[in-house]
Amino acid sequence: MLIKATVEDIKKYGEFAYSLALNPAKSCYPTYADGIKTKSDFLDAAERAVANRTSELLLFSIDGYVEGWISYYWIPEDKYLQLNSFNINRGTEQALTELLEMIEAKFTGYTAYFGYPGNNYDAINFLAEHGLKDYFRKAFIHSNNQEL
Repeated sequence: MLIKATVEDIKKYGEFAYSLALNPAKSCYPTYADGIKTKSDFLDAAERAVANRTSELLLFSIDGYVEGWISYYWIPEDKYLQLNSFNINRGTEQALTELLEMIEAKFTGYTAYFGYPGNNYDAINFLAEHGLKDYFRKAFIHSNNQEL
């Protein structure tokens, strides 16, 4: 289940989400496993996602247990949406299903960009199995306003 996160959720789950962000098999681009971006950068980005009008941070839970979070931002005038974080411990397929359904309902006509490290097999396989094109075996694009 995806639910809108709060600043309190960042405090409660930030360490866990950051540990997932350090694991390319459990996260998306931009990566925090590169040694350049810090935990402070990660938590600041999450706080901005909660505070800004054109971004959102969502907690993902299964059976009452938080399994990670997803953040994204959008640019209304460009009909552009991009993931900032997708840090999921368990249930990647379910998280992507719910995210895609939410994007299609809430952001009709937008183009949404998803980028995953090559070893996030759960995300890559799910997206490939659902007809989304593979770009350089690492980045995926989904658009609900055109045929892919």
